[in-house]
Amino acid sequence: MGAIISKNESTFNEKFKGQENINPVLEPNFDWASVKEKNNDGDNDEVYSNPDHVEKNTGDDKDNLSDYVFPKEIQEGYRVHSTHFALKHVCNGNYKSPLKQHLKPGSKILDVGCGLGLWCEEMANEFPDVMVYGIDILSNFSPKIKPYNCKFFHGNVIFGLPWVDNNFDYIWSRQLFTEIKSKNWLPLLLEMYRVLKPGGIIEFQGGDGYAFSAGPLLEKVQFNCLQAALESQDIDLRIARKLGEIVKLAGFKDINESYQSIAIGNWGGKVGEIWASDLKDSYLTMQPWLSSYINISEDEYNRTIKEIVDKELDTHKTYINHHIIRATKKYKYYFI
Repeated sequence: MGAIISKNESTFNEKFKGQENINPVLEPNFDWASVKEKNNDGDNDEVYSNPDHVEKNTGDDKDNLSDYVFPKEIQEGYRVHSTHFALKHVCNGNYKSPLKQHLKPGSKILDVGCGLGLWCEEMANEFPDVMVYGIDILSNFSPKIKPYNCKFFHGNVIFGLPWVDNNFDYIWSRQLFTEIKSKNWLPLLLEMYRVLKPGGIIEFQGGDGYAFSAGPLLEKVQFNCLQAALESQDIDLRIARKLGEIVKLAGFKDINESYQSIAIGNWGGKVGEIWASDLKDSYLTMQPWLSSYINISEDEYNRTIKEIVDKELDTHKTYINHHIIRATKKYKYYFI
């Protein structure tokens, strides 16, 4: 087990080294805001109390998105769980792939980089006849009693996946873009390809890593962050815009790429507040190495982040794009 990479990895590195390979700025997409969801009683509720606000929210004329009607979980969850429920809200569910038709009794699902395992537990409850597996480098899985059809494994995925070939019907991963070094993406995709069954589906979700409609302070900080992460950590924070090409190099077919825009700041209601909090926490966590890279003091750096969160995000109507990449593993046909 474990992928041995040579030619394909070299091809990927040569193709993307020194290249942004990113399309022009995408138009903001807040279509998710007008989606109807079912409440616990089975009745349809509008996600927003006034979807017209969202329809106008394109280009430079973005209106305020604070007229939210939120699922109860977003209001009550702590930070990690709030992010999960907010993304579930934005994507109108835990996945975009056609799993109702694809999964059968006895099918297997794998979550690569499962974190606390909340997504795994919800999927195990939604598909009680399916086995759900999660793997993460940290073993801080949820301590509560998990569903009988849900199992967690501790392991570093860049060293390979501990399963046999053609084992899973669906592989899912979210928010892994800031955790995997650039050089490890193709080997990881090849490992996923190996353990996925022919005809199986793979789905990635995660942020672009670059906030749009940013103010001057955030623009400066995030530009330096992108450069520093790539130079010192070999982390490409904009890998979401390039992942479709890597998925193709790994051998997958039927590649589908889409995105949803998420407001950052109070102007985006509760979801915007969650993303503003995440942005603040992320940049404060990076302070020890990023402030030295920018060549400013710790105090000045912290003041800058505070001003970005308190003022710039709402003034400039800042947002980020959440990308969804889906693909399938092709069947192999043998002719006699």
